[in-house]
Amino acid sequence: MSEFELPIQQTEILLEDVFGDLPPEGHSKRMRAFQRDGRIRVLCISDTGTRGLGGPIRADVVPKPGERSDFADFVRNFGRSTSKGLQGGTFGLGKGVLYSASEVGVCLIYSQTRVGDSVEARLIGVSGGDEDYSDPTGKRFTGRNWWGVFADDGVIDPMTGASARLLAQNVGMPVPDPSDTGTTIMIISPKPYLETEGVVEQNQNVGPDARVHALREAAIKWAWPHALDLGSGPSINFAFSHEGAPLAPIEPLTDSSVKHFAFAYRDLIRDGITSRPLSSTLTQIQAIRSERPSKHLGLLAVRHALDRGHVPPEFANTVALMRGPRMIVKYDTITTAPAEGTFHAVFLADEGVDHEFAESEPVAHDDWVPVSKQRGSRNLVRICLDRIRSYFRELTRGKGQADGTDGSRGLTRVSSNLGTLIGSFKGQGLGGGSDQRSLQGEQRDVVRPSRRAQGRIVGKPQLLLHQNEPHVAFTFRVIGGRLGEVLRLVAQARVVLDGSLTESDKDPLAGTTPKLAYWLSDNDPTERASATVVTPSDLQFTAVFSLPRECAVSVELALEEMD
Repeated sequence: MSEFELPIQQTEILLEDVFGDLPPEGHSKRMRAFQRDGRIRVLCISDTGTRGLGGPIRADVVPKPGERSDFADFVRNFGRSTSKGLQGGTFGLGKGVLYSASEVGVCLIYSQTRVGDSVEARLIGVSGGDEDYSDPTGKRFTGRNWWGVFADDGVIDPMTGASARLLAQNVGMPVPDPSDTGTTIMIISPKPYLETEGVVEQNQNVGPDARVHALREAAIKWAWPHALDLGSGPSINFAFSHEGAPLAPIEPLTDSSVKHFAFAYRDLIRDGITSRPLSSTLTQIQAIRSERPSKHLGLLAVRHALDRGHVPPEFANTVALMRGPRMIVKYDTITTAPAEGTFHAVFLADEGVDHEFAESEPVAHDDWVPVSKQRGSRNLVRICLDRIRSYFRELTRGKGQADGTDGSRGLTRVSSNLGTLIGSFKGQGLGGGSDQRSLQGEQRDVVRPSRRAQGRIVGKPQLLLHQNEPHVAFTFRVIGGRLGEVLRLVAQARVVLDGSLTESDKDPLAGTTPKLAYWLSDNDPTERASATVVTPSDLQFTAVFSLPRECAVSVELALEEMD
């Protein structure tokens, strides 16, 4: 997707050759008034590698068996059949946003689609924003206008073939390679808008590139599953630019708003659907089923994240609901949050019930609304949503919830003593004299203490569940250090005894010591057995330890220089 001003020559071709004739009434009549210094602004949305807009070019032509009617549905047909109820996935009101985004209600549509054994180019202009009107002879017009070529019966059809492709290129439209299929929609003179609290409002301007940034954020929020590389590349390669300058690519596994959902979805696809052993201990996968009738409804993947203020509130403790198209339908709020951190979950409806969930979606495809069923039948959508809520209620009643029960009194003790249970940090220096000289003669892979960098604890320790057992997490930041210095973080947790002393025995007979479960870092939330940092660094690192029952713990951090 790109927004830019057409050069003067391309503007002249667009306004004189393509839209040379304008209707006597309506918004599109004012098209030329939106030129600025002989140039007009456009917004282009394009895709490649898709089917393109195929099928008959007329709405009154019945498609052949197995043929789709994408062109007629998108270009010719407006509105929506009321007989479809809440069913989603049809062209109708959704495409109206393209025309309403234009000051003149006009889009130029170019598509390459397969017709028989060859690829056919199709180009047509469409006005979807004009009111109906009558000409001086008393003939009534609907307000919908098309720009193309006159057919023998007087109907406007799209320009096709090499001439359509050449004209599209001459007006600045991105077009696929001649053998590829895809579609480009050019919105003529897009409206300025105001973005307030994430809501786009028309007719106010907040900056020339704000629209492209807003659309990029929308793609991240609702379409991140398609930008995720699960081994064979993303299903959609998103690209955004403004006046030729590209915006940062979409990377779901590192974006702070959706990365926890992306990791949960990755584990669900890799392990849940394929029934392989779970590769991530941070994700729990739960099958959601109905009992009467006995039916598999889908899979729920839950990731318990340590919330250090990096997760936007609207994404914390929510379930991303999706079905076959793998677009997020809704972020449903989890009413029972964990004792520490945040939940981030993904639910993917099973293919066998996809139709049931599609029928529950309203026109905007932004919710699952359990519709009324015949007497005696069960509503699978309602059952599914109830099962998901029930699962989180049970999850927060488990061992990770500090509620004063026998299984959580140790967690309660840690929570009430967080201010006093943090131990000292050991960041020893290289030392002087003979110690330093003796190290110089050893092998280069030797580990020796760092002299300058220091470890600092960040925030309070946090409680969480790991493999359904209570754990405690300590977060650190490394301050200072020589440029390019590589350090290993070594954290050790000990049990806190009465009087704030710590257990010195590494394996006491009377109890269990805290064990390091894994490390996390800001730039990679995948659990790891060790952590290293290249200084200087602003990254935060989190060490997660098992939490012995009825115990409180402290932590020490050492920094070791690596050659």
